[in-house]
Amino acid sequence: MNNEFIQYIENKIANGSPEEVEFDKTLLSLYRKGLISVKMHEGEPLISMSDEGMDTYMSEVALSFAEPVEA
Repeated sequence: MNNEFIQYIENKIANGSPEEVEFDKTLLSLYRKGLISVKMHEGEPLISMSDEGMDTYMSEVALSFAEPVEA
């Protein structure tokens, strides 16, 4: 695992807007699951995502925007 990326994204989560935080949490989750790969270049992440990673990402983002439904 790329510790530089983990520190970078955890810092963004700690200091970002609510919308950015959800996005960054999703990226970190996908990274930890091995569905994206990251290289750091001059302090910025370069992210590659597999098809499976993209499908999972879209599902997680959709769920994060879904409002709870009352029964």
